Amino acid sequence: MGEPLPEDICAEVAAFAPDFQATLLFAPVLANREGAPTYRLRPYLRPPAGKQKTAIEWSRQLRAQHPGKKLVGLFWDCDQRHYPEFGSVMRCWAARRSIPLELIDQLVLDPAVANQVQFVNLHHPLLEATVGVPAGDVVRYSSRVFHFDDTAACIGQLDAVVSVDSGVANLAAFMGTPLCVAANTSGDWRWGSEGRSMSWIEGVTVLQQETEGDWAPVVRDIAAWLTHAPPG
Repeated sequence: MGEPLPEDICAEVAAFAPDFQATLLFAPVLANREGAPTYRLRPYLRPPAGKQKTAIEWSRQLRAQHPGKKLVGLFWDCDQRHYPEFGSVMRCWAARRSIPLELIDQLVLDPAVANQVQFVNLHHPLLEATVGVPAGDVVRYSSRVFHFDDTAACIGQLDAVVSVDSGVANLAAFMGTPLCVAANTSGDWRWGSEGRSMSWIEGVTVLQQETEGDWAPVVRDIAAWLTHAPPG
């Protein structure tokens, strides 16, 4: 990060003579340009066909068990905060982006929410020892989650995703799954800094902290989003 490119690659770039340069994050935006410029990101990620087929069968069975309920993915903890080897800066940033488990319990156990939503834990099964497990009826995508494309296959069958600022939130946004992202007071720039919608990604609701460390109002807003503004 931040280091100059090797000389041989610099030579190739110079020979190619690009008209402009963009980071990988913006590659989908450029790829989606058809004639007139557009600043709206179109969904472009899909899970592998085989894993998608498995996820379809999983969701069919889950919906049969919980008729009438929305399937909503839940991701609340940036696990880097639990590992000293990541350094104080990364751990602090991860901690600021994470919602305490006790507030997640309040969301899951809220009668109005529980009546309409079946939550799906989007954390990797191996992280349960560090991030914990919510109270109440929160299922996971069985034992099939080994890689990120397994998570993508699961997300592809959900009605919505509720997530803190994380790779899971970005994955849901790039797949076009309705997303409610909980951002801290200085959340990542891509989620914007004003309002609850984003000008460059559709289907994303941003709920931002007003006071550093105070997630309670955000969790209440998530509950309202799930019950009064049905995803999808």
